[in-house]
Amino acid sequence: MYFSKKDPHLFIFIVYIKKMLSICIFVLQVLLFVLLTPGILLVLPPKSSKYIVALTHGVVFSALWILLYKPFCKFCSLMKLEGMEDNEKEGMEGDDKEEEDTM
Repeated sequence: MYFSKKDPHLFIFIVYIKKMLSICIFVLQVLLFVLLTPGILLVLPPKSSKYIVALTHGVVFSALWILLYKPFCKFCSLMKLEGMEDNEKEGMEGDDKEEEDTM
């Protein structure tokens, strides 16, 4: 199936992809938060006050988020784009370039 850049179906598909990526990112955040809650998987550092433990877990969460964000986004977008034809992917790339120009 061929989509032109101004085709409304392509626009709807792009919006769908962006929504799914947002949902995937939200799921990653929730998963990291739950797993890194003090006492669920580990307590860093052991035998410390609850504030130090919470601060340490917050730093670990932030570090993991920074490390995982771009690879996770790339993985999610590749999963959504693998079934598309080349001309559809080109239309999506052009859409991203237009958004960057407006910012």
